[in-house]
Amino acid sequence: MLPSSEGYNMYNISDIIKCEADTCYTNIYLNNGEKIIVSKAINNFEKILSELGFSRIHSKYLVNMRYIERYKKAKTSEVVLTDGSELPISRNYKVSFEDDMKHSAKLI
Repeated sequence: MLPSSEGYNMYNISDIIKCEADTCYTNIYLNNGEKIIVSKAINNFEKILSELGFSRIHSKYLVNMRYIERYKKAKTSEVVLTDGSELPISRNYKVSFEDDMKHSAKLI
């Protein structure tokens, strides 16, 4: 359930591709191409979604592991999502992201 100016809207967690931090707001991108702007910091979403198949890859990004198409492991690592997004993985989150990848692979 996400707040909007008119009240609250219901969404399936499995429809969320990624969350992007934008100062005190979070942009939530859905698999239907919709972008939702919520006036909460990304940390609020990380607390809830990290236990539901999401991984923090950068101070700016939280991604749904189900939508990762490719992981480019290099000096400057990044993930490619099914929507075509190419997002950087920061050094601070790289180890925990790789752990999340291993855990996700075991679930498949």
